[in-house]
Amino acid sequence: MKKKLLIIVLLVFQYSEILSQIITIDTAKFFIEYDYSYRIKKGFDQYVNELISLYIGNNSSISQTSNAFKSNKILREASKNGLNLFNTKGRTMSKVHVYTVHKIHDSLFVDHTLPKIKFKTPSYNFEWEIKKDKKIILGYECVKAEGQYGNRKFIAWFSIEIPISDGPYVFNGLPGLILEIYDENNDHIFTAKRKEISNEEIVQSFGYFKYRKPGKWIQKEKEKYKNLINTGRISYFGHIQNIDNDSPERREELLIRASLTNSIEL
Repeated sequence: MKKKLLIIVLLVFQYSEILSQIITIDTAKFFIEYDYSYRIKKGFDQYVNELISLYIGNNSSISQTSNAFKSNKILREASKNGLNLFNTKGRTMSKVHVYTVHKIHDSLFVDHTLPKIKFKTPSYNFEWEIKKDKKIILGYECVKAEGQYGNRKFIAWFSIEIPISDGPYVFNGLPGLILEIYDENNDHIFTAKRKEISNEEIVQSFGYFKYRKPGKWIQKEKEKYKNLINTGRISYFGHIQNIDNDSPERREELLIRASLTNSIEL
């Protein structure tokens, strides 16, 4: 009984500490919702779809799986009202991997749940090349641009009628809001569905991850992560695999799986 009581006290203490790490860093001015289509494996035609929320403030923005944003908001509101944090009723599950990207000044904070990866990096230089092509998205005239992210070439459509240098996920750096972006193989496709005025809080909660057990989350730099997954040493669910003592057949199987990995980061 005493042991159970001690465990409960420790859990409450940890979650109190977690909440102390959640602070408002900005207030959104705009909300844009994107449809995100994601090809599960290289060379396969199976896609999954997810709604992505982008909240843009004066000094920062947050791009996050919409279901994750709703779930986190429910927990924040519950905690403000003194409700039980362990009651998960009303929470929604993401159909795809959950991610959160904070753009704060000149830094990116990227946090994936599947696969488990978290890193901070300076804002990426996409070296955009603006083209002459134009089309209409959500009633806004958009201009085409091409740029590189990792090993992927992306095509973006941005509107100078919305003079905000931002977009879904990590994408930014153009003289207008990105309303559509996809890679040349159509593995990852973001398309804006609606744009609204917003006053949502933009919160920062990076302290949460220090409470995860060692080995459960990969908190490495991006290049180290890419090396782990490309050599078959990390599963899709983020667990590090020691393949050195595996049979040649097992190592070959893991390398084949790694070759099919279709994360947007690779």
